[in-house]
Amino acid sequence: MVFIIAKQELRNLLREGRFRTAALLLSGLFLLSLFGAYDYYTSLKKQHVEASQTARIYWQYTLSGRAPLQFFPV
Repeated sequence: MVFIIAKQELRNLLREGRFRTAALLLSGLFLLSLFGAYDYYTSLKKQHVEASQTARIYWQYTLSGRAPLQFFPV
């Protein structure tokens, strides 16, 4: 009995245009947020790789006793 009523209510809800519009709008916003999060993630990953490479080069020069001056901007 409860499932029959729930099924009928869901059917009525899906027929309503406001629900469809809201669902499409929220789905679009969700997809935009996923795109923004992925873009932010790739940006942070790129910064991390660049910082790791810079640190590795710095330590290689430091251990050899000749640190390059470009790592110490004025």
